[in-house]
Amino acid sequence: MSLIHGSTGIIYFAHVMESSRFSETGLLDDKEMAAEVKKTNEQIQRLAPVLNSPTVPGSVTVAAEPSRVSKGLAETLGGGPVPTMAKRHGGATYVFAVNMENWPVSGTFQVKGLSGGAGVEVIDEGRKLDAKDGAFTDQFEPYAVHLYRIGR
Repeated sequence: MSLIHGSTGIIYFAHVMESSRFSETGLLDDKEMAAEVKKTNEQIQRLAPVLNSPTVPGSVTVAAEPSRVSKGLAETLGGGPVPTMAKRHGGATYVFAVNMENWPVSGTFQVKGLSGGAGVEVIDEGRKLDAKDGAFTDQFEPYAVHLYRIGR
């Protein structure tokens, strides 16, 4: 969510502050959370050349169903319940997307320059999607993130 909305760095709030316990390293003391932080950090490092490339504004639109957010909230969220960030790197287009809602949604992505039969790789998920008429559709669980590579 943070990167899609323009963050250029990541900071983790690792503290646990409960009445019976305080830990400055609480996040990392939990094996499952530490594993997820490690996985996220590795993915960000691997995608750093893409993340550091210029964003291509206006190149992706998303129609999400169902959407229960108001128009004003949709604008605050970056255009709707599934905001995106598009990048071009190494001859490929990358689309980063996140479901900002606490319920499943289906997102249909229209990508400028996307050919009808182009393959869309869902990065780190072992899935491929087919584009039809310059668009592709994917499902999002609550707050799910999907990263897409189109081309090359």
